[in-house]
Amino acid sequence: MRERLLQQLDAARAQHPVVWIAAPAGAGKTTLVASYLQHREVNALWYQVDSGDQDIASFFYYFGLAAKHSGARKKLPLFTAEYQLGLPAFTRNWFRALFAQRSAPTVLVLDNYQEAGETAALHTVLQHAADELPAGVNLMVISRAQPPAELTRLSAANAIATLGWDHLQLTADESAALVQTLTADASTPTPIGTDALQRLHQRTQGWITGVVLGVRRGSSPPSTTNRPVPPWTPLPTAPTCSTTSPPKYWRAPINPPAMTCSSAPTRSSAPATTCRVSTCAGSVPPRRCSSVMTT
Repeated sequence: MRERLLQQLDAARAQHPVVWIAAPAGAGKTTLVASYLQHREVNALWYQVDSGDQDIASFFYYFGLAAKHSGARKKLPLFTAEYQLGLPAFTRNWFRALFAQRSAPTVLVLDNYQEAGETAALHTVLQHAADELPAGVNLMVISRAQPPAELTRLSAANAIATLGWDHLQLTADESAALVQTLTADASTPTPIGTDALQRLHQRTQGWITGVVLGVRRGSSPPSTTNRPVPPWTPLPTAPTCSTTSPPKYWRAPINPPAMTCSSAPTRSSAPATTCRVSTCAGSVPPRRCSSVMTT
């Protein structure tokens, strides 16, 4: 457990209503937030953003379903055609109704936010939702990109705390602890010497996935020249997707607690893509799923 990052998240939540975590793929963003919520025993409403949320009606529909399965007593309104010209007012009213049904402390998590795209209406929704956050309620956004220009006003008002790649990079001691954990697993029993461990940390520059791959390959760390976008290179605003699709269920490298989910019926006539809403306990919800985590 990376206690220094948990403490940074504590401080960020205490001083800022919005916490934005931006780092490249494989940096441990989702695992960090899931572990934080579990260890701090904070109630959370977790929503996995995908490209279908560029349709703002789809976002409100599935986020409303997630809220319902987390215990919301009253149905939240649907975003229909008559609200198109009044998105800011609709957003404020929608989130007021949501927050009225949740007790503090609570964290709303928007994971994989880069999938919303560069010009998504979701940026506008985020801006006005942040204005309605009551005391004790925080919004955490997990993304591969920095906050969009639409949130400049919130940044200027010091309403957003940002944890970036510099924060998420493993220190030398954290790399060593991760290697020790991985080599204790029967599937990777080969120990790594001190010199090899130092080389591994230097070549991966604290990239969690790189350390994991290096251990699984033995003492040979992965070559950074084979990665199209190394983690220490600034990412473009809208990074291209990798050619290998991630698994349906997130497989974190640091053995998070087991996840149990109970599926709920889907509605085939739902707007945009059809997703499954799940109530999950203890770890990261399935990808491409409007979901809620309870502790």
